[in-house]
Formats: sequence, C-alpha cells, structure tokens
Amino acid sequence: MESEERFVGYKFAMLEEGLALRQDWLINTGWNVDRSYSGVSDLLSRLPKAEWPTAIFCASDMLAIPAMRAVVEREGRIPQDIAIVGMDNIDVAQYTTPPLTSVSVPKHEIGRVAAKSIVDYLDGHYPAGTKILLSCALIVRESSSYSRK
Repeated sequence: MESEERFVGYKFAMLEEGLALRQDWLINTGWNVDRSYSGVSDLLSRLPKAEWPTAIFCASDMLAIPAMRAVVEREGRIPQDIAIVGMDNIDVAQYTTPPLTSVSVPKHEIGRVAAKSIVDYLDGHYPAGTKILLSCALIVRESSSYSRK
C-alpha cells in the first residue's frame, strides 16, 4: 500500500491540507472489494458513531461501493455521517445510492501515452526517467457534501 501511487497522492493531499493521517483508519484492501466492505464494517463497529470518520476516500470506485454498503448497514447516512469519494469515475458510479462522488482519471489518455511510450522504446528512443502528469477532475455527486473554502 505504501508504494501505491494513489496512496502516495492521498498522503500528500492530507499533509498539504494539514490533516492528520490516522493509521488506525487506513484499510489495505489489496484492491479486493470484499476487504473494502469488511474493513469499513470492522472500522465502524469498533468506534462509537460520534467518533466515525467524517469522510472515506477509496482508491477506486469499485472499492467505494462496498464501503458505502458497509456504512449503510451500520445505520450510517451518506454523506451526512460519512462522505464517500471514489476514484476512476466508472459508469456505474452515477447510479449508486446516493450517486458516488469520484475522481475522473483520463484512462484513454493514459493508454495513449503508454502505447506511444512503448512504440518510442521499440523505435530505439529511451527517455531517461520520464514522468508524465495528466490532469484529473473531481466529479461531485451526492455521496459527498462539498463546499469551497
């Protein structure tokens, strides 16, 4: 988990905003949806409702959906008790209850850049340590309450 780029980005964003990183709230799902559900369910069951996190950020929408179910099954309200945000903006995210807020990742652009890099490499062009940054967009839906500072 520590080396996952999405986790590194999450940690950086938390630090940038001056927010504490609660180790006891981190759930390493290994990209497994069942672990997302059970991890969130376990976290909420060991805390009084007044001490629940106010928001959960999941590394993918596919992990956010079972996390949402765990909150609802513990009689939590989304977003009133816990806001939930996923990542990838999969098509089904707009159809969850409530619709899932998600970070839209430019998947097609990533594929295009990756394919171009492979072709360049095969053509004998070996760029040293190239890092390409592509912009993402936050798609705000009802699973989060959003306000600008």
